[in-house]
Amino acid sequence: MDECSPLRPSFLNKRSYTHFDLVRSNQFLHTFFSPNNIENNICNHSFYPFIKFTSITGKIKRVANKVKFNTKEREIMYASHLDSAIYSYYAEHLSEHYERFLKENELSEKVIAFRSINNKSNIHFANDVFDIVKSRKECAVLCLDVKKFFNSLDHVYLKKMWINLLKVEKLSQSNFKVFSSLTSYAYIDKIDILKALDIDFWQSKKVPMNRYCSPKDFREKIRAKDKNHIKINSKKAGIPQGSPVSAMLSNIYMMEFDVILSNFIKSINGSYFRYCDDIIIILDRKHLVPTRDFAYGLVREIHLEIQEEKTESIFFYKNKIGEISCSKPLKYLGLTFDGKNILIRESTLGRFSKKLKIKNEFSHGRKVHLRKRFSKTVTHHGKRTFHSYCYRAAKITQSIKIRQQIRPFWSRFRNAYGELDTS
Repeated sequence: MDECSPLRPSFLNKRSYTHFDLVRSNQFLHTFFSPNNIENNICNHSFYPFIKFTSITGKIKRVANKVKFNTKEREIMYASHLDSAIYSYYAEHLSEHYERFLKENELSEKVIAFRSINNKSNIHFANDVFDIVKSRKECAVLCLDVKKFFNSLDHVYLKKMWINLLKVEKLSQSNFKVFSSLTSYAYIDKIDILKALDIDFWQSKKVPMNRYCSPKDFREKIRAKDKNHIKINSKKAGIPQGSPVSAMLSNIYMMEFDVILSNFIKSINGSYFRYCDDIIIILDRKHLVPTRDFAYGLVREIHLEIQEEKTESIFFYKNKIGEISCSKPLKYLGLTFDGKNILIRESTLGRFSKKLKIKNEFSHGRKVHLRKRFSKTVTHHGKRTFHSYCYRAAKITQSIKIRQQIRPFWSRFRNAYGELDTS
């Protein structure tokens, strides 16, 4: 297997969460992943089960002029420290091959998720799409979403794409070992771990632990057959969402799809972009229906399914005064575009508003003490806050409207906590 040679390999990334194993030293990892040892080490390695938890995010949607707040559940799984280092190593190794594939097939600017592209962010990607729409003035935009993407990746097809990417007849023993650990993966719910080891849930949050248990306790209290805590993915589809290599494998899975659909769109003078399971196509209106049918058929061929309720066809056209109008605003990567204005999505603003309200209620009686702290996590005084994101979006898209959107939140903060002394 080719040796990875980045400035700092991602398998050396610090991982501070609690799992079944201890954090490994850089010296150990360098030895483990050395060219002379890696193949044998992977073949003899036993992977720990993934730890699973459910991430719940709020979703705000306007229906019939009424705002509805729903929740969306997503199962996240994370691997042990050494397992994560292994997956990171393979993600980098596969990335070298994948980037060559994209360049050879003129897809480098079309497949935009989970990749570093000229230091661009999602704001740039969305703005690029909006600029194409502006330049065409009259066009249709087809938005497709793959249903339960990570849970639906067919194992046989994934293996085929992995082999095609490496340009080999079959996977090496080490590659196959990693492939098997991600398809027939073992996992355990975090709550079950705490119960089996008699660990208090809230105490575990307050007091960081080096590991959940010793190898002996793992064998006797977690892995023992009579305990029945560990589950195995027995389906012929699905990979864990959360491992360092899962994002790369999702892109590898779509290789052939991207080539065929991108070439088809190019032949009708359209533009194609894919961000993970979100597909967006900009084209002439006359090509909309045949393109949609072609894309649907292509998705079925790779054993996936389009989420019908999220499929959208949006039409942009010149109005009577020569300005660009649309059948409804185009939503893409957190921003919306109506032909004239670029805005932050309403659902994104709603989630931030709810978070601000919760912080306000939480800080009751301690507002002076928490004013400066919250200003660095909520307002533009912080480096990676919602406000700083909005200011970047306004600058990149040159949208005055975005600044107008977030002005009320800053006023609300001042009303709740008073003026901030930044001296």
